[in-house]
Amino acid sequence: MTRMYKRKTHLFVVIMVMSLGAQSQDLPIYNHYFSNPFFYNPSYSAAKKYAELNLLYRQQWTGIEGAPIFSNLTLTAPISTRLGFGLNIYNNRRGVITTNSAQASLSYKVQFNTNTNLSFGFSAGAGRNSLDINQVDPTDPAVARLLSNSFFLEGQAGMNFQYKNLNIGFSLPQFFDRTIVDSNSLQPVNVNPFNVTISSITYKIHLSPSVSFQPMIVYKTHTNINNKNVMEGYGTLYIKDAFWFGISYRQNYGAGAQVGFQISKILQLGYSHEFASSQASELNFNTHEFRLSIRLSKESNRIQNVPPKIRSLPKGLKRR
Repeated sequence: MTRMYKRKTHLFVVIMVMSLGAQSQDLPIYNHYFSNPFFYNPSYSAAKKYAELNLLYRQQWTGIEGAPIFSNLTLTAPISTRLGFGLNIYNNRRGVITTNSAQASLSYKVQFNTNTNLSFGFSAGAGRNSLDINQVDPTDPAVARLLSNSFFLEGQAGMNFQYKNLNIGFSLPQFFDRTIVDSNSLQPVNVNPFNVTISSITYKIHLSPSVSFQPMIVYKTHTNINNKNVMEGYGTLYIKDAFWFGISYRQNYGAGAQVGFQISKILQLGYSHEFASSQASELNFNTHEFRLSIRLSKESNRIQNVPPKIRSLPKGLKRR
């Protein structure tokens, strides 16, 4: 790669990070939301009947130095038939900024009947932003503001309504009020947690005993900065729940495709390919995302509200 090309790609990353609003605590882009919505919505841990570990790695705009790289670990486990526990850890690198975050969550499920339930979840933790000092000017006002707000509280709140194969979710993925730096105006901006929301609706359609199709629509609002409201759509075809493939589209960004396999009873492997966005089409760089899911326990079939066991009466006594 020539020196001129390196400068071009480095400048491209800076412009892209700025234009896409990659502020220090913006929401990471995540294509596998259809298979692991817990990352944005802590209420989904209550729906799991077994402990599960999810590992994700996303390389955006491959071939460009300093392009965003996102890695994530989530753990969900049932505490009881109604309570669920979760852990969410991620590392998000884009350009000279790196964000690390860790959250723990609890969720509670209200079971109305065998087909209908409503789950609530809340998570809390902390995060930290860091800069590559070797590539920035410490005297720059924006750098100084970012360094002064390097530590922050992290939290999420969410709910999910399920009726048979229908799921409707809503979450506040940045629950705590805080201040970030707008990379366009270089001024601090107060983030109202109620202005950052994620809503989703999905329905699994059984086409045959072995084939099903699941459409999903996700709507994200981010009105704190530049009114960044985004609509996303997914369509995934499952074959015997052992193999799946589908397509996706993110508004004002571009299309993608995903495929996955059930390798064994405990292992799943998923891959998502995101085609070059309209902003990056001139350089024709793509995005790759990998997900590995590991089931850590057997499915729990505990029955709620089991009546007490009736003891036998002593001889000679009769039940009335």
